[in-house]
Amino acid sequence: MIDYRALQYFNEVANCGSIRSAADRLHIAGSAISRKLSLLEMELGVRLFTRSKVGMALTIEGEACRKFARTMTFELERLYSELEALRELRSGCVRIASVQGAVADVVIRAITRFRAEHPRVKVELSVGSADDVLEAVEDRSAEVGIGANGKHSKEVRTVFRAAAPVCAIMAPDPRLATSGQLTFKELLGFAPLALPDQSFAIRRQIDEYANSIDAELDPILVTNSIEALRAFARQGLGATILPELAVRDDVQSGRLQTVPLSDPIFKEASHDIVTAKGRQLSPAAREFVQLVMTTLHADATPPLAVAGVDQVGAASPAD
Repeated sequence: MIDYRALQYFNEVANCGSIRSAADRLHIAGSAISRKLSLLEMELGVRLFTRSKVGMALTIEGEACRKFARTMTFELERLYSELEALRELRSGCVRIASVQGAVADVVIRAITRFRAEHPRVKVELSVGSADDVLEAVEDRSAEVGIGANGKHSKEVRTVFRAAAPVCAIMAPDPRLATSGQLTFKELLGFAPLALPDQSFAIRRQIDEYANSIDAELDPILVTNSIEALRAFARQGLGATILPELAVRDDVQSGRLQTVPLSDPIFKEASHDIVTAKGRQLSPAAREFVQLVMTTLHADATPPLAVAGVDQVGAASPAD
């Protein structure tokens, strides 16, 4: 029978790229890890790593074992979390992946409320592009993903969708006090533009739409940082295009204004809560999802809300 501890050590070495780094993270002797890995390779009858002076890399067999090890690790953590849940959610860990635009106004607020209710439950948050979020949910390095714009793989299930219309974002401008909105083409002629890079789903949407209407994009700033886009607009350097949710604090403080874009495509954007299909969330993760849903302050799109957070991971028509 495969030793769970050996799988844990294997997974850590695969993540770190060396036994020494894994030993440092796990606070154990490197020799203990080396022995466990040797026994695991003997048990499986394959080499899991290629070893060199610069570190350790997974073999093809190692990659297959890594998927199994991740699944086993998360399933055991889920079991521990379930058992702790029976003792009033007193410990455990929730792993979240989120797009940048939802972090400040949605995720951190939800974490604040979650920690107030469950102070001994840890939260691990990774931030990246919409594609990064989907990958994290698919490979189960995150239980819950907060993504954007609803284009998901067959391995991912959307459990909640909130409207997140995309707006032009800029410093307060008196010229727009009465107009109320702009078309996309009007925005291109109104101010210099800063845009997120191609790792953002919203940028790909903008590019596709610009091509469809023969509009030429010529941004003076392209970045993978939402904060850089906000700062660009706050400094009066021009405009950017983001969901209103990503700049809500700046808007409320008067540092920025949102200008709706009248083109229908920009009104169809969404923030989605996603999980892996067939995965039963831990009680802690379900609690966290409920808080995110509340924080989003938006109506769910039927039938996505029908399944409900309590049924995440169970078979349902939505799958």
